[in-house]
Order: sequence, then C-alpha cells, then structure tokens
Amino acid sequence: MFVFLLPVVFFLFHIGEVPFPKGAEFTDLLISHYPNGHFLRRSILEQHVIPLWNPGILSGAPFLENPLSGFWYLPGWLALIWDSPASWFFLEIIHLVWGGLGMYLFLRMEGCSKEASILGGITFELMPKVITHIAAGHVSLVFAISWTPWLLLAEIRSHKSKFSFMPGLIWAMIIFADIRWAAYAIVLWFLFFIRNLILGEVQVADGRFPLGKKLSQVLVWITQLCFALGISAPFLFPFLKFVRLSTRNLLGIEDSMELSLPLKYLLSFFFPDFGGYAEWIVYFGGFSLLVVIFSLGYSEYRKKNKFWLTIFCLCMLLSLGSVIPGLDFLFSLPGIRLLRVPTRFLFLAGFSMSILASHLMDSFVEIKNNLRSKQLSISLIVVMIVISFEIMLSIGIAILTHSFPAEFFWGAVVLFAYGLLIMVWLKTRFLDTVFPISIIILTIIDFGMVGITQFKFVNWEYRKHQYAELLDFFHTDTETYRIYSPSYSIPQDIAGIGRLELADGVDPLQLQDYSKYMENATGVNSETYSVTTPAFKKGNPKSDNRNAIPNLSLLGRLNVKYILSEFEIDEPQLEFVKQIGQSYLYRNPEFQPRVWVEKDEDLEIEPSNVIYHSISPNKMQIEVKGDGRVVLSELNYPNWIVFLDGEKIEKDTMEKLLRAVLVKGGQHLIEWKFIPYEIYKGLGMALLTCLVSAVIIYKKSFGECVWW
Repeated sequence: MFVFLLPVVFFLFHIGEVPFPKGAEFTDLLISHYPNGHFLRRSILEQHVIPLWNPGILSGAPFLENPLSGFWYLPGWLALIWDSPASWFFLEIIHLVWGGLGMYLFLRMEGCSKEASILGGITFELMPKVITHIAAGHVSLVFAISWTPWLLLAEIRSHKSKFSFMPGLIWAMIIFADIRWAAYAIVLWFLFFIRNLILGEVQVADGRFPLGKKLSQVLVWITQLCFALGISAPFLFPFLKFVRLSTRNLLGIEDSMELSLPLKYLLSFFFPDFGGYAEWIVYFGGFSLLVVIFSLGYSEYRKKNKFWLTIFCLCMLLSLGSVIPGLDFLFSLPGIRLLRVPTRFLFLAGFSMSILASHLMDSFVEIKNNLRSKQLSISLIVVMIVISFEIMLSIGIAILTHSFPAEFFWGAVVLFAYGLLIMVWLKTRFLDTVFPISIIILTIIDFGMVGITQFKFVNWEYRKHQYAELLDFFHTDTETYRIYSPSYSIPQDIAGIGRLELADGVDPLQLQDYSKYMENATGVNSETYSVTTPAFKKGNPKSDNRNAIPNLSLLGRLNVKYILSEFEIDEPQLEFVKQIGQSYLYRNPEFQPRVWVEKDEDLEIEPSNVIYHSISPNKMQIEVKGDGRVVLSELNYPNWIVFLDGEKIEKDTMEKLLRAVLVKGGQHLIEWKFIPYEIYKGLGMALLTCLVSAVIIYKKSFGECVWW
C-alpha cells in the first residue's frame, strides 16, 4: 500500500519550489490559489476577521462568493499553516494519494483482486491528465477530482444506515473544493446509481447486496442530493448571486466550446505529450491501449465492463465539443454553458480507464485459461499490429524530421514492453508469480516519466527576490492607491505578499459593470469572454496591448496612481518615473484619492473635505464635512450597505460603478458594511439540513422514515 505514497517522494525533491507547466511562465497556483490563501491567512492573523471582500485585484471583488477563495473547503485550510506556495503543492500531492487510496478501496469493494485494485489506484493517482493540471496550478480542481472514487465508494456503502448520507456529504465536499467538477461528479454519481438500480443490486467485497424497491432507492438518492445541496447552501447562495452579476453569465456558445479537443490530439492516446497543454492531454498510458484492444476483441471482457466502456466512449466524444456537430446544443444549456471546458470530460474518461485497466488485469487469468480462443488470438494479433505501427511511425518521423521524437519512441517502447510481458506470461509459467507486480511497475515507470516531463520548478525565494526592487519602490509611497498594468507586470502572488492593490487582474468571475468600465479605461476591448482584465487576445501579456492607449481620467477615478508596463506607453500626459528591470513605471497625473467629495453645482473635487477614512475587508468608515457627493473609489456590490451617522440610507453610485453618498452641511460619519445576507440564509439552510439528517440517522435507516 506504500506504493500510493510515491508522489510524496517526488515532492520531497522540490520542497520550497513552485511548480510551473513545462515551457510556461504562469501557473494558477500563483495567480489565484496562493494569493487568496495568503490574504485569508493574513486577515485572520492580523485583523482577526474572516474577509468578505478582497481588495487585492480588479479594484476589489467579493471573496467568500468566489469559489477560488478556498474558504469553504476545510481540508484546504491545512495549506495556510505554512505561508508558501509549496504548501499548496504538497496538499495537492496528499490529495493524489487520497484519490489513489479511494480508487483502490472502490475497486476492492467492486470485487477486484488486490493487485488489480493497486493498478487501478495507481493509474488514477498518476494519470497524466491530473499530473499536468497540478503543473498548471489547478489546485481546487485536483482537490475535487481526488474525491471522485470516494463518492462512488460511498454510494456502494450507503445501503447501510450509518452511511446513508455519506454520498451527499462527499459530493458537498466536491462542491466546496471546486464547483465546476461537482457538475461532472454528479453525472458520474447519477449514472452509477442508475446502473445499480437497473441491476437491482450493488457489488460488495463479500458478495452482492440487493437494493430492494426501486422507488425507495430513488427517494434515497434524491434525499442524499438534497442533503448535499443543503449543507453546501452557505456557499451556493452567494456564489449563484455572484455568477449572475459576473461576466461568466455572458458566456456565448463559442466561448463555452473554445477549449474543445482538436482531433489531431487524439493521436496523444497512443503517444504521450511531454510538456503539453493541460486541457489537451489525452494519454492514459500504454496499458490503456491494451484495454481498448481487448475490449474490441474479447467479448466476455466487453460484456462485463460495458458500463465503464460506455462512460469512457461518451466522455471521449463529449471532450471533442465543437468538433462534433450538434454538441453545441448541449453546451448551450443553462449551467452546462458555464462549465466552458469540454475537455474536462477527459478526467472522467481517465477515471473509467483506471477501472477498465483493473478489470483487465483480473481478466488475464481467464484469458490465459482460454489460449485457444479465436477472440483471444485476434486480440493478440491486433496488439502486435499496433506495436508494429507505433515503432514504424516513430522511425519514419525520425527519418523525415532528422530529430529524435521522444514522445513517439516512448509510446512505442512502453507498448512493446507491455506486449512482450503479456506474451511471455501467456506462453510460459516464468512470470506467473510476478506478472501483476511487473505490470504495476511498468505502469509506474510509464506514468512517472510522462508526469515528470510536465514540470519545471522555480525557487520561491528567488522569485520574490526578482521583484524586490519594485516592491521597495512602492513601499516608499505610503498613500492609498492602486496600480494598473496592461502587461501583467505585477503577478498577483507578488502583489499579495507586497500588499499592493491592482486595478487589473486574473479571475474567471469578474463583475460585468467593472469589465465594461475597464474596457473604456484601458483601451482594450474584449471581444469574447476573458478571465483577464485587460484581455490578452493572443495570450502574450508582454506585447498584446502595446498599442492600447489608457484613459487616464477613468483610471484615476479607480485610484490608479501608477501604471507599470513591459513596453513604453504612447500617452504624453503620463509621467515617466523610472525603469525597473524590464518594466516602465509611470505616474498617472489624473490620479484621484480613495475618497473625495464632489460639489453638486460644479463637480469641483475637494479631497480636503475628507477628514478620516478607515478601510478593512468588511467595513469602511469615512468622516467628511460640507455638502456634496462623497465618492469612495470602491466597487458597488449589492451586499455593501451604507449608514450615514448611524442610520441606514439608500446607496448612490458614480459611473454606475463606484460607491457614493449625498451629504448636506456639517460633519458626517459614513460607514459601509458588507452584510452577507445570502451566507446567513445558507447557514440557516445548512443547520436545518443537519437537524433533519440527524433525525433520519437516529431512526437507523431511511426505510423507517414515515414518508416511505
């Protein structure tokens, strides 16, 4: 069982380093997950509050409503113990181990042998698709995927009363970890439940357990679903509100299918893609080819595994997205449209392949006893043909390109090794005792080699040192201000540790009003959905917006004092400050303070009328004197409630974006408080759900409840 700890050994060689995708300059680990965790940790330790609003990027945005905040997924809080990106990387590794162990236990429960279950656990744990997403920094996605085998295991065990709500609890954990994967997980959970319902029984380690009346089981499953939704309500209620106000809600069909799998990448099923793009990784290992071949040529294996073969084929088809005519209708449906990435179905394909590989391992015993089977002979012939094809293709490419195609040779060599191992085992007794172990070791070598090639590592201390001069400059300016960069010159992890506030930023959820305002302010129009502000149309932040001329007045109203760029900006009014490294630093002459008072008669700005202001993540206080409109350069959001001299009043806005309040004569105290009504409602729903569930569990089983 210690074999599942192999990823931990890999981590030990890279303590204190940050993983990046091979050949890439960015990782979501540093763009989103670590900065959010750092902000949450700092708010709790220094200000002793749970932050409801994040002022760090995009001129401020809701924090707990954002699924990337990591707040609701309690196991993720372990990463806050050590304030370093390495802690998140280590927690991903632990989740890999957890997922592999869950797959092992699930396969054992389904009746697979110990060796076959280990193979299934390893192929799921070290799946190149998952490993590549770790390199890409998709932390929350890896967390959620690791719970998938536990969800199906809980579904099997839910026939026992003490585990009745376990599937719902685990699906809620997946919701908290990554709401996007929850959509895929519930599809798999539902289909698995339907399979068992049709069979009228579930496979358990010591035999089969009859399910009883189908109507009762359907009601049980619906109750489990409601339980999951109920306990996750504190997150779901505010999240759904945020989504409606965000640019994500404006996704068109082309945006939703943008990351469909190109047909040419299906070749990666045969050959790994070393250092490839995470969303288009299709390689499931050399053993997966044997699964496909024996599925086509050996009817007994195909009949026993038709459910998982169907899931695999369906997910491969759905991952093609826009390539398949008619799928645009599916991806245009409400909810599904928000998922945006059809290739995420490849995770479910890989999940199915892990199970199929485990069952094939057990089927080999039956296969060896039927050496004269015509179907077996055909399967073996096809294996030899595929091996020959891969070897000849690799040699041909090497001759034509005068280069060494490592991916092609690796795919050919691995498949040849599997084929040779199987042939020797089938024809002799030489490998009878070590055959399963040999398959497991070869699989570890195959997946390990492919996984290692997906990473490059950067020392965290060295990365911080690269921005030391920049941070030193900004720390000398004690005024409250924001920074804008058209070229992502201040990464969000560096801004986080430097306590800088950015008007630009990267996040899948951005307020629609802010996005429209920033298009005018930055001179960068986003023709399609973008996770960045400003948009980078060609994916090259260092040069894409070179010709964009910012509107200094609009940026000034966002409290933008400095503009930092990798290229010179052709705007004569900008005041050049200095060059720091490769970046050009400018001062905005139309910079406005965080709070100012405008006279209604002539719109004269009088910042001197602001006596005092205090800003924290959840509360903002301002003392002003005189008449006019008090403008706070902070974004408006429905949960911000304003109080004037202790009394709640109606909000005003400037540019339909910034918070404002009209005041008359004298001195006034203005308070903005973020009141999370949706979270309070969700907590009430979660409490009620837990109370009802406790009553049901107390009655020992669902069957004893009065309504069925």
